[in-house]
Amino acid sequence: MKKTNKFNSRNKVGYIMMLLGILIPLILFTRISYSYLSQEKKYRAYLENQDEMGKEDLAKIEKYNERVSQGEPAIVDPFDVEGFNVKNEAYPQDEIFGYLSIPSIDFKKPIYLGATYDHMEKGVGQIDGTAIPVGGVGKRSVLAGHRGWYGDALLYNIGDVEVGDKITIDEHGNKLTYKVDNIEIIRPSEWEKLKPIDGVDMLTILSCEPKYPPFTHRILVNCIREDEQVTKVSSENFSGKESEEKVTETDGKVNKAAARTNRLEIFITLFLWAIFIWVLVSFIKKLKNERQSGD
Repeated sequence: MKKTNKFNSRNKVGYIMMLLGILIPLILFTRISYSYLSQEKKYRAYLENQDEMGKEDLAKIEKYNERVSQGEPAIVDPFDVEGFNVKNEAYPQDEIFGYLSIPSIDFKKPIYLGATYDHMEKGVGQIDGTAIPVGGVGKRSVLAGHRGWYGDALLYNIGDVEVGDKITIDEHGNKLTYKVDNIEIIRPSEWEKLKPIDGVDMLTILSCEPKYPPFTHRILVNCIREDEQVTKVSSENFSGKESEEKVTETDGKVNKAAARTNRLEIFITLFLWAIFIWVLVSFIKKLKNERQSGD
C-alpha cells in the first residue's frame, strides 16, 4: 500500500510562517551581537589611528565654543526633527571626531559633530548649539544618542548609569575624564537645562526617556571633568537628583555585569540560529520526501 503524503500546502505555510517568525528577531539579535563584539575592535582601531588636531581646526573649535558659551543655545530636539541642517563648520561633520566610553554599561561609540539621525544611528552626536567636546572651564558639551536603533542597543542602558561613574572621551590624542555628577529627567522643551555653568567643565549625555516608546521625556546624565581643578556643581543648579559624592562599584565589577547582559544577547542569538537551522533542515527534508514520494 502506498504511503499517504501528509505534507500538504497547509504544512508548508506553517513551516514558512515559523521560519519568518524566527528570522525577524534573529536578524535583530544578530545585529546587536555583532555591534557589541565589534565595538571594542573599532574603538582600538580609532585609538591607534587618531591624529593630533591641526592648529587651524583647533582655533575654529575654540572660537565656536566661545561663541556658544556666551550666547543662548539655539537647540533643536534631535529626536523630534529629522533632516535638519547642522550649522557647525568647525570640523568635518561626517568624520569621527572622537570616542565616548561609558564603562559602567560597556558602551564605546564614535562621536560625530551634529546630532543628526545618520550620526546617532552609528554613535552619538554633539547637539548643535552646545560646545564641541574638547573640554574647557565654562563649557558644556551635550552628546545625544538613541536609546536603541535598528539592531544596535546604543544608549539603551543609559538609565543604569549612577552618580560617581566615570565617562571618558578620546579625541585626537587627548583623553578627557568625567564623573557623573547628576541625573535629570526633563521635558523635551526644557532646553534651558543645557546651558553652560560658569567655572565648570561639563559633559551631558542626552537620550530619550523612558527606554520604551512613547518617549515623552529626556534623560540627562550630567558629568563634571575629573582630571582638572574645577568647581563642584551644586545641586541647586539642577532639578534632578541631588549631586552627591559616593563611591560606586569598581569599573571591573560594573563591566562584568554589563558584559553578562551582552553575553546573554549573544546566547539568545546562537539559540535562535540553532532553532532556525533545525526548522529549515526539517522543512527541506519534508520537501525532499514529498518529491520522492511523488516520483
